[in-house]
Amino acid sequence: MEKTRRFGRAMVVLAILFFVSTAVVSAQTLDGKWFVMNCQVHAYAVDSTSGDFVICNFPFQAYIYFSYNGPFGTHGAGYDYQIWCQTTPGHWEMTANTSRYSVSISENFFEDWWMGLYTKDGANVNTYITPYVNAVANKFKAGGEIYYGSDAKGRTLFGWLTINGKTVSHPPFPVE
Repeated sequence: MEKTRRFGRAMVVLAILFFVSTAVVSAQTLDGKWFVMNCQVHAYAVDSTSGDFVICNFPFQAYIYFSYNGPFGTHGAGYDYQIWCQTTPGHWEMTANTSRYSVSISENFFEDWWMGLYTKDGANVNTYITPYVNAVANKFKAGGEIYYGSDAKGRTLFGWLTINGKTVSHPPFPVE
């Protein structure tokens, strides 16, 4: 009797693990999706000569494209992604092309991403973010530390970044 219960419990646990893992692997809801990322910098700009600092908050947009590249072992769904930034007025370029994987229990959460983002007026931020991405709910949300960067005047930035985004059918620039 005890062996039967133990076997039954083991089968239930295995069935749950199987269904959770196949749901993550088979979902692929981000494949082929573009998101506009509305970024907001909340930082201090530090003058490297004087050491003076000022509050430096500014918004900018970037775009991200996801392409499913298969399951990633026990980690979750693997995705290639491209980040596109407007690096000068009217000029968009791919500033990142790399791969990451979702957490094992949900395709919508990704572990720490390093991201380098650029603005059309010459500012840049290097950040680690932990994004929540959901194509079905039409959301891209993230927050992270700006551990280095510079504003349009060349002053060093330290602070944080928030991102709120949504899906778009195509970005407003030609994709090569």
